[in-house]
Amino acid sequence: MKTATYLLAVATFLVAPSLSATQSSAQSDNPAVLTSIQASAGELSPEVQLYIGRGDELSRHLRYDAAARDYARAADIARREGHLASGASWKLASAHFYNGNLVGGALALDQLANEAALVGDL
Repeated sequence: MKTATYLLAVATFLVAPSLSATQSSAQSDNPAVLTSIQASAGELSPEVQLYIGRGDELSRHLRYDAAARDYARAADIARREGHLASGASWKLASAHFYNGNLVGGALALDQLANEAALVGDL
């Protein structure tokens, strides 16, 4: 019985990673799966790019709370400049999500959806 259990464990260990790799490559090849959304036309002014870049750097260091503040600033600047802050809002929602603030992430996406509806970009 021990031998059968051992063989089952080894087979599971060898087969499971290859299935997982197959599934992940299938997901990445699917064009319907998006990991982010594009910035709106004109959204990425130099000032917005500055805050997006700072937020990206903070995110790379897992400082999502600080990154969310920079993404929020970028979104506010884009709005003030008259643009739909789609890219900055998506990054803001993602930073909130990764920081465990699901409500903050949902609110950022709700605000983006409301703004997109106002400009007809849904």
